[in-house]
Amino acid sequence: MGKRGPAPDGKIKVVEFNKRKDPEPPRGMTKRAASLFREIVAGNKADAFDPESIALLRVFCEADNQHYKATNALKRGPAVYESKTIKGDKFFRKNPWFDIQKEAGATMSSVATKLRSKGVVATPEKTGSRRDGLLYQSK
Repeated sequence: MGKRGPAPDGKIKVVEFNKRKDPEPPRGMTKRAASLFREIVAGNKADAFDPESIALLRVFCEADNQHYKATNALKRGPAVYESKTIKGDKFFRKNPWFDIQKEAGATMSSVATKLRSKGVVATPEKTGSRRDGLLYQSK
């Protein structure tokens, strides 16, 4: 025994660590939905994703994409369309994108609740810097 502990035995111990392996977006997702999928996965713990939560996250991301499309379509198009019956009578009907937007929002809300119960925070906002918060808010 030396002055500062046991004598070295001549062997070097290497401590190995595993790199985080994030789940990839499932095949067939749109580019925007896949990007959101990666963003949400990166913002959560690596062990938070089981097969069920990956499926739920896919539904959330695709619903977000549909909501985005509907919102943009409503910005560009009219809110109400004028139509005619077979007899030629005029009537007005709302833009079908309203229903798509509403259903996508409801799906996102429901799935986000299920994801939170599994420990996954499904937030479409980008994760910010560690400095974001009360001390570092910009004016």
